[in-house]
Amino acid sequence: GLKEERALKIIRKDNLESQKDFLNEIDILKTIDHPNVLKYYEYFEDKNFYYIITEYCSGGEVMNYLKDRQGISEEAASIIMKQLLSAVAYCHSRGIVHRDLKAANLLFKNQVTSDDQMHIKVIDFGISCKLEP
Repeated sequence: GLKEERALKIIRKDNLESQKDFLNEIDILKTIDHPNVLKYYEYFEDKNFYYIITEYCSGGEVMNYLKDRQGISEEAASIIMKQLLSAVAYCHSRGIVHRDLKAANLLFKNQVTSDDQMHIKVIDFGISCKLEP
């Protein structure tokens, strides 16, 4: 079959605060399916750790990309913002609020060689929440 790369995030259970955030993040990621949100596959746990399997993004953080270039063109910024706002609108339509949007929580799916190849993924839904009516 197809060999697709995956990412593995490991969270220690002895940190109760991160345990709560982690379970919240899993709960929310399970309900999200959008091309600009990190794809969640599954999670496992043992006595000491939680393990979350997600899609793998090789392009690095948008934050580092911006730092390395000391800024980007207006066109490049609009490509990133269009994808970000699409993800935000999708989440909001499902009653999900991220609450920690910043360049460090945006990854590029792949290495960026030109503006038209910029494909971002929103990550870190640890402190996000669902709005109840």
